[in-house]
Amino acid sequence: MKRFLILSLAALSFLSCSDSDDTEKADNLDPIIGTWKLEKLVETDTNGDEIDGTNTCTTQSKLVFNANGITTSELVGGPDMDGKCQSDGEKTGTWLNNGNNEYQVLEEGETTPEVFTITFEDNNTKFTSGSVTWRKQ
Repeated sequence: MKRFLILSLAALSFLSCSDSDDTEKADNLDPIIGTWKLEKLVETDTNGDEIDGTNTCTTQSKLVFNANGITTSELVGGPDMDGKCQSDGEKTGTWLNNGNNEYQVLEEGETTPEVFTITFEDNNTKFTSGSVTWRKQ
């Protein structure tokens, strides 16, 4: 689950604002800032074939990237044998934009940040990192 978060979490950044009015400042916010829901998860089976791992549980996964550099996440998997979704609980950490769509996340309690590359689409309302696609809420 943690690996899934890190691959997905694609995202982190410094707030880049000028001393101009609030409208200009809002336009300069990093596109990762906001709340994101998992839209698609592509997994690889034992034969190396890609399969859609998205289901009603995984789409409950959520990432939040705040302008102050704090991130929270809750990844949901399943269903289990009883048909229930399984959450890994809410995790907190910090994020940073390294530039060129490369972000890093340092999860609370960890000492080494995870670095990943994000591809933004649809006017920055969707991003993909690895095999996971997220949609801004």
